Amino acid sequence: KDEKIGDYDAIILDSQTIHQEKKGVIYQVILTDGTQSIMFVGSGYENTDRMREKYVKTVKTIKMK
Repeated sequence: KDEKIGDYDAIILDSQTIHQEKKGVIYQVILTDGTQSIMFVGSGYENTDRMREKYVKTVKTIKMK
């Protein structure tokens, strides 16, 4: 989905996955200011709700120079 995170346009892929019979989460975000971009990818297979919350908080702290 497309959103705004801080001053940046953001494309977010937030999905659940299964790898080697373990349920997990993948949280991928591309942030752009129109001239540059950065991509964050987080994945976890334990405490997935907690991990997703941490990924969301981490992305909100990203600043491009």
